[in-house]
Amino acid sequence: MGSTTHGQYFLATALIASLTLSGCTHIGPNTVKVDRFDYSSAISDSWKQQTLLNIVKLRYMDLPVFVDVSSIVASYSLETGGSIAGQLSSADAIQRDSVVLGASGKYIDRPTITYVPLTGEKFLVGLLSPIDPKNIFSMLQSGYAADFILALTVESLNGVRNRSAVAGAMHEADPEFLRVLELLREIQAAGAIGMRVEEDKAKGTIAVLFMRRDDVAPDIQEKQKEVRRLLRLSEERQKFVLKYSPARG
Repeated sequence: MGSTTHGQYFLATALIASLTLSGCTHIGPNTVKVDRFDYSSAISDSWKQQTLLNIVKLRYMDLPVFVDVSSIVASYSLETGGSIAGQLSSADAIQRDSVVLGASGKYIDRPTITYVPLTGEKFLVGLLSPIDPKNIFSMLQSGYAADFILALTVESLNGVRNRSAVAGAMHEADPEFLRVLELLREIQAAGAIGMRVEEDKAKGTIAVLFMRRDDVAPDIQEKQKEVRRLLRLSEERQKFVLKYSPARG
């Protein structure tokens, strides 16, 4: 009787351990912070490499090709299981009590990433359409360095030309353009330049660049005057409407 009781107690303990092993385990919440960071970093790095490659292609008159990541579905599954088998023998039996425990587990990580080539009319429109000046100067308003953004995105400022490649030939930037970028960076750092979007009944939404005069240090005011002189802008005006145009205006 004592052997049987001991065997039953052992079986009960093993059964509880098996049920605990096969219980629910949540892995989803722990993957969120890791996956979001890793996937966003991977997409960011791949876009940088792809953009750099296409800049080189454009430099050598080759067709740029972009492939976008349209969706990412990361699925995980964790399966665990346990089994128990045993045999209780009477006191007179030759064989003794026996217990057999078993455990199993399976982890599956199955990400599904969908890529979409950017082709056709939508791709051509995005490639050939000029960047709206409002979007460029909005980046300056957000704190991006004026010299970096303008050198990268602007072909000319009021007729003063940036460095460019036309028909495979490289044209260096006008000295006035480089000087304007330097001045705008210093004026931006002093908080003396800004942009706002205004509503015009006739023209609709327009972007306006303004240069502050109030509470501006004298040296910054001199730099503002130099910018106006280099870009042939009126020295009296404080507000300038931003437009896309290949001609001076």
